[in-house]
Amino acid sequence: MLAGGRDRADFVRNAMADPRATVRIGDEEGAARARVLDPDTEEDALARRLVLAKYQAAGEGDLESWGRSALPVAFDLDF
Repeated sequence: MLAGGRDRADFVRNAMADPRATVRIGDEEGAARARVLDPDTEEDALARRLVLAKYQAAGEGDLESWGRSALPVAFDLDF
């Protein structure tokens, strides 16, 4: 996930205070741990590429600036 509000976003503040989370993917639900990704790592770059690839439609609003400035947060699944 990318947080445009960076560490001011409520979900990021909550994750920093208590990283335990529940994640649902399709019909599966399970425990996970949230963490802010270290900047300038391959994991950081991959997260940004994947989110932009999913949400930036061809010919529509440019999300490049948002993709560079947003804070990436990962959820490590326990299931």
